[in-house]
Amino acid sequence: MLFFPDPWIELEPGTLISLEVVFDASDQHCTLSGVVRNVEQRSPRGAWLELAAPGALPSLRLAETAPRRRHPRVTTTIFALLERSAESGQPVRIVDVSLSGARVIDAPALEPGELVLLRPLNPDSALRSCVLWGRYGETGLEFQRTEAATRTAASALLSRAVHGRERIPDVRHPVACACLEGGRLLEPTRPRNA
Repeated sequence: MLFFPDPWIELEPGTLISLEVVFDASDQHCTLSGVVRNVEQRSPRGAWLELAAPGALPSLRLAETAPRRRHPRVTTTIFALLERSAESGQPVRIVDVSLSGARVIDAPALEPGELVLLRPLNPDSALRSCVLWGRYGETGLEFQRTEAATRTAASALLSRAVHGRERIPDVRHPVACACLEGGRLLEPTRPRNA
């Protein structure tokens, strides 16, 4: 459980969320998915988030120290189908994307090197992809950019992700919180029902 302080919070319990963690000293970020468990209306206002991220700590450590990416990633939540063959499709969620690849969650177990087709919903466009890695319920895909159709679809998918970010509020850790200096956390008591 994580308390997310925000005096203008407009979320309700049960709302699915994506939380992007960014670092001042790096261009890397880490996206965590979860659900709102409780909303605090008293001071400090905010929401208790239950994060479904079994690989969160290794991902956060990697994001903090990894070198600069050639193609920066954009955090998103886009639903898609992941196809291993023409007759099978598994619903997945794209959680970040760049011109060269994407990270998806809820994918079936895939082997590195396996070729798949990623079909984002609305509009339907296929991206031929190669599985790079799979861990903690996430899968990294590299788009096969030698194909013109995949390059075009990757550009459209990235544009869609960037456009969707216009609705996302940018909320920063409160400067009044003394947690970084070992002080008291600026959060209410954890709710009993969470």
